[in-house]
Amino acid sequence: MPFLSTLIIRLALYLWAIAIAMFIAMAGFSHSGWLALSNHLLSVGTESLLTGSALLIILGLSVLLQTIFQQVRRYFSAYASGQRRLWFNVLKRENCLKHLAGKKQQYLYFTEFKRKHLLQANNLKHTQQLSKNIQRDLKRVNTTLSTHAYQHLQKQLNGYIRQQDVESLLELQQQIIRLM
Repeated sequence: MPFLSTLIIRLALYLWAIAIAMFIAMAGFSHSGWLALSNHLLSVGTESLLTGSALLIILGLSVLLQTIFQQVRRYFSAYASGQRRLWFNVLKRENCLKHLAGKKQQYLYFTEFKRKHLLQANNLKHTQQLSKNIQRDLKRVNTTLSTHAYQHLQKQLNGYIRQQDVESLLELQQQIIRLM
């Protein structure tokens, strides 16, 4: 096919060259007074110019159609279909992995949130239980303490409860147990 294309291109260029030569000859004959010959050269030059242009247009269209046909055939070939299927599966797998990673991150976030919430609730429950025990112990030693010391221990107890400071509550409980 390349040989035929170059042959058609050469033929079109030759026809154009002939047309230009005819136009030049027509111009010369028209000045010398041979009008019939110049009209004949004009028609031959015009026909060769149009034929050369038509050959190039037909060649261009045939190359274009041939390229389109090859691309369509290549697109629908088994190899290209397999490649598209493969890329589809690769992209689907990547999307599934991203989705799974997002779900995992969401699960870890909510698990950590629930764990912190349960830990906070558990700490609050134990702090309340510990504060009740300390208040009970403090009422037992109320008779042995002065009013000022009792009020000071009661203020410490209320402050530690508001702060939910378990360490300080345990120290306060140990201090009250030593006073018993």
